[in-house]
Amino acid sequence: MPDFDSENQCFFVTTNTYNGMPLFCDAKNVEIFFEAVQDSQKKFSFELPGYVIMPDHVHLLVLITGPNVSISQIMHSIKGIFAYKLIKQRGHKGPTWQRRFYEHVIRDERDFVTKLNYIHNNPAQAGLEPIRKVRLPGR
Repeated sequence: MPDFDSENQCFFVTTNTYNGMPLFCDAKNVEIFFEAVQDSQKKFSFELPGYVIMPDHVHLLVLITGPNVSISQIMHSIKGIFAYKLIKQRGHKGPTWQRRFYEHVIRDERDFVTKLNYIHNNPAQAGLEPIRKVRLPGR
């Protein structure tokens, strides 16, 4: 697929842990994930208008706000920083993420609302009760 200008483009992204490991059942790992997001935001211009952290996967709405940035660069950064910090801070061994991620380009407002509702409803559909609301620090 040829490169295109992704500034002001929004993506719905799903990425899974390696072999479905329930890494995000641990609140400290969730904090490390958000640290990875913040570190990535220092490198690349993007916002998260919506997200949900499930035990073994993450759904994100990623809005690219700067030029010359791709969703691949952003996801590579988030996943790489998270894996590095998980090893350094928690002594995690072995792979952390599945190699690829799924992305869907948000086409219009209706598509955005549909994906945002999916994100909000995903825990309940999986039979999970929210333990607490997690906000990005400093946001």
